[in-house]
Amino acid sequence: MKHLRSRSGFTLVELLISCVILGIGMVALLHLYMVSMWSYQKARYIALATVRAQHELEKAENLKFNVMRDRANLIGDSRYQASEGYSELVGRNGVEFAISALPNGHGTVTVSNFHGHANLLQIEIRISWEGPSPTQSPIHMSTLLSG
Repeated sequence: MKHLRSRSGFTLVELLISCVILGIGMVALLHLYMVSMWSYQKARYIALATVRAQHELEKAENLKFNVMRDRANLIGDSRYQASEGYSELVGRNGVEFAISALPNGHGTVTVSNFHGHANLLQIEIRISWEGPSPTQSPIHMSTLLSG
């Protein structure tokens, strides 16, 4: 009489344990994938906002100092036009612009005298958006212009 135990192969318990281990590994890989996609999206938004802030900063620096001295002249100056794919709105604190590449993205260019010096202006660019994280901090850049 032959014994059934002499057959080679896996038992049902061994197969179930291997399936549980494989399932745990797949869940861990799925979580890793989701975290990496979230990190990629956050890095992409930061890169887009930084490039736009740098563009707006350079655009403001290229205007004449006398034009920059008065915020009203900055808002009304025809040389300060919307970049391609963006729209600008006149705001109380400077030039406000929307950024279509970011979810609910918007920014502001403000110009002010630096600590009361008439020949030293501070240009600030702030860009914010709705991101995947509630603790998303906006991009903020500033520079000084002397006249």
